[in-house]
Amino acid sequence: MLKKGILTKWNDDKGYGFITPVGEKKSIFVHVNEFKDRQRRPTINRAVSFNLSSNNGKPCAVNVEIDDKSSVVRKKGVLTKWNENKGYGFITPVGETKEIFIHISEYQGQPLLNDKLSFTLSKDNNDRDCATNAIKFHKAKLTPTTKDTNSIGILSIFSIIIFYIILFYFAKEGSIQIYIIPYYIVIGIFTFFIYSKDKDYAQDGSWRISEKTLHLLSILGGWSGALIAQDKLQHKSSKFSFKIVFFLTILLNLFLLFNFNH
Repeated sequence: MLKKGILTKWNDDKGYGFITPVGEKKSIFVHVNEFKDRQRRPTINRAVSFNLSSNNGKPCAVNVEIDDKSSVVRKKGVLTKWNENKGYGFITPVGETKEIFIHISEYQGQPLLNDKLSFTLSKDNNDRDCATNAIKFHKAKLTPTTKDTNSIGILSIFSIIIFYIILFYFAKEGSIQIYIIPYYIVIGIFTFFIYSKDKDYAQDGSWRISEKTLHLLSILGGWSGALIAQDKLQHKSSKFSFKIVFFLTILLNLFLLFNFNH
């Protein structure tokens, strides 16, 4: 029997997650191998259709398809009212003024005022709008923001300029080969392009370019393009663990450059 639901949990590293069927509270396990279109990356809040099966006596989803035309409406909003004693409140969807009723039974976690949520828009027994399968999300931006010029952007540009001045100096002195300069320009532009594609993939929900590939490009000399991409595209610019490894790849590249190109 074909069912519909929302992918409410997903672990990209381990390749599995959970689907919450429409009108139900219990989530169903799903493995990445059960998605028919392997070119599209599963992401939280995607509407899906699937067949219900079982594995070792436990329910699981098979033959899963991402349903772009689903009638299931997934929205984002803020919990603007909450009655702790009665166990219900209201969500104000992004860009709207009309509040949507939500009961505590449809809330994953402890409700707090101003929680940023994603939820499924549904109807109650009296045909009134209500929210179901509400999930907190902390990193999503509910309103578009503009990025001001900051010290990170200035530092990136300054670092790249100083680097190329040093390259020209050492090339003139004969300490490095002259072809190193155009090589760094080309690999930098290529790396910027790869970052741009990865951001497009992330926004489209497609399979991503691995962080290992991005770090390898930096080790090979593309870190200047990566710096510009992180600043201008706002991609991979906030993940602390990535930034630490990225900084180490720059140091490794500079070590290789000035120790093996004499």
